[in-house]
Amino acid sequence: MNEIKYSKTLGILGGLGPMSSVYFCELMTKHTAAECDQDHVNFILSSRADTPDRTAFIMGRSSENPVNVMCSEVQRLIAAGAQIIAI
Repeated sequence: MNEIKYSKTLGILGGLGPMSSVYFCELMTKHTAAECDQDHVNFILSSRADTPDRTAFIMGRSSENPVNVMCSEVQRLIAAGAQIIAI
């Protein structure tokens, strides 16, 4: 098998549906061509389930804008070493 090295650390902005975060991590792990644990993608997961509801805000049912929490979490991921962000 060709050697595949993932040199970047992925930051995952999760918690925007906690089960979707878990499912994303499962799919990423399952579909990574890895022969050993060290061949997998390095990632940091932020799961802020208390992020204001995005759909309610977009639909005008809530005045709580989720953007501030989301941006704050992205900054935390970057500070922790994330070089690429997935939402």
